Amino acid sequence: MVPETRSTDWLVGQLAGFYYVQAISLDRGDRTRSAVAAAWISKLTKAIRREDQRHLITLGFLPNSAEASGGSGFPPREVARDLDFVSVHLYPKPGHLTEDLALLRQFAIGKPLVIEETYPMPASAADLKTFLEASIRIANGWIGFYWGKPPAELRESKQIGDHILLSWLTVFKELNHSNPPGKEK
Repeated sequence: MVPETRSTDWLVGQLAGFYYVQAISLDRGDRTRSAVAAAWISKLTKAIRREDQRHLITLGFLPNSAEASGGSGFPPREVARDLDFVSVHLYPKPGHLTEDLALLRQFAIGKPLVIEETYPMPASAADLKTFLEASIRIANGWIGFYWGKPPAELRESKQIGDHILLSWLTVFKELNHSNPPGKEK
């Protein structure tokens, strides 16, 4: 995140004891937020490329990165030049398919696009499946959560989180077997 104004705190805040967003600069001087973000991405990309010319480089964009004002300070069209592909965290909301797809389109900037963090939260697995099916024309792939517990064990569990995870794994498996992302572009 690039702060709007001069800041004294690298950490933006915590959720459940974890820090998910950190500032990349405390004082941007006279540069725009997106200029700071683009310079940061460029510097890191060059450092990575000095050591590794083979692996693809991306950045996990937050949904608010697409906002014209406010947001994270990382508007994809302005900062993604040095990235090999664009990836975005996107958790669709129940009943907001049109808006969620419109948000996803803001990350489609002419580079491969991966929804790299998603899960049936707050949407149900059925809502997430509908969103992912509709995203096939926009996104080139999907990545979600999996903590390694086998589906048979998830089925037997009494924990609601395990059943939500099983619903996600079922959706992911169905979609990847029937209609791989990017196929209908």
